[in-house]
Amino acid sequence: MAGPLTQEFLATVCTVTVPWPDEPATMDYHAAEAGSWRQTVDAAGSRFTRLTAAEAAESKPTAAIYGTASEMALLMYVRIPADSLRMEGDADLLQRLQNWG
Repeated sequence: MAGPLTQEFLATVCTVTVPWPDEPATMDYHAAEAGSWRQTVDAAGSRFTRLTAAEAAESKPTAAIYGTASEMALLMYVRIPADSLRMEGDADLLQRLQNWG
């Protein structure tokens, strides 16, 4: 396991079946030492899939965040500010995800 950002963590903490109230969106999380995941939110809720290196390179998500696995976990628990990590795309998506929870 490479840090706290793992498939088990994402499946347990960040996967829900409550419908996403906004337009469907995707958020990619790129953890420097642990790989990349895509969060998809839509009428079915929130779910994560692991991205291969090729998928991550070619991906066109609504937004993407880059940092370490530890930083990602802290961000998901709103323990560090979002602007402490590099973000691309729709910066408001992260705020909407945090408010939804």
